[in-house]
Amino acid sequence: SLRDELDFLKPYVEIERTRLGERLNVTLDIAPDTLHGNVPHMILQPLVENAVRHAIAPRAAGGHILVSSRRSGDRLELEVVDDGSGKGDGRHGSGVGLSNTRARLETLYGSDFCFEAGPMPEGGFRAAISIPFRAAPVEEPAALRQEAIP
Repeated sequence: SLRDELDFLKPYVEIERTRLGERLNVTLDIAPDTLHGNVPHMILQPLVENAVRHAIAPRAAGGHILVSSRRSGDRLELEVVDDGSGKGDGRHGSGVGLSNTRARLETLYGSDFCFEAGPMPEGGFRAAISIPFRAAPVEEPAALRQEAIP
């Protein structure tokens, strides 16, 4: 689920915050109705890592990363946006992390996805994913599961 993916992302952000201190600001703008949506594992972390590496770490002042989600009809839309220059930082939407993300989405969704990544006219860099919204299976709490006792 997206909730699990965000829980997986948090330790990475904390490690980078330890390294970069107050220079790294990350905001999550997550629509509650998207938290139970199914997403590929580790789909957000490489996008956030690219933003840290190319937009935040090189700047003395650091910067801000926004991770957002929303539903649009039967689609789940995810975005990672940074406030770097968006220019001259070597990112044009075709780096290894971005290429791998695109290839994974194509493998999982065929032609039923959209992935856009590139500099924004006003500055910064945006990576946006649109995939079909599919609810993740709800797991029973461990205490309620029925399991055979050996």
